[in-house]
Amino acid sequence: MPFQATALKAASVGASAYAIMAMNGPDANVALPGGSTVPLPVFAAGAAATGSVISDMAHNYIFNFLPLDQKYENTEAMLVSAGVSVGSFYAVSAAVASDLPGSIGLVNIAGTALLSNAIGDYVYSAVIAPMVV
Repeated sequence: MPFQATALKAASVGASAYAIMAMNGPDANVALPGGSTVPLPVFAAGAAATGSVISDMAHNYIFNFLPLDQKYENTEAMLVSAGVSVGSFYAVSAAVASDLPGSIGLVNIAGTALLSNAIGDYVYSAVIAPMVV
């Protein structure tokens, strides 16, 4: 996946995470290093977009070296992508604000990461990619 496609997909995943966290998440601000604060949906958008980029990089560079069974290749890629998305969302949350995962809950983090990845991937594949290519 070229850089432009990765960036556009990450933007759609981030926008999805913003919408999900704005509708479902607590009304809170996240304190960033350096003293500034951002609303939780804005932080979720950044964390989800970062997770999307990491997931795409893992798919592009790591999967090429793994012997995947052709029958289950799409399922394996989907499961690993979901795991990487949740893990990177959690890691970014814990690295930036160590109390954040405990305050909003792992279920909320995992749900936001999984839903935003699924919705953002669909929006990118069905709407954005056909217009760009």
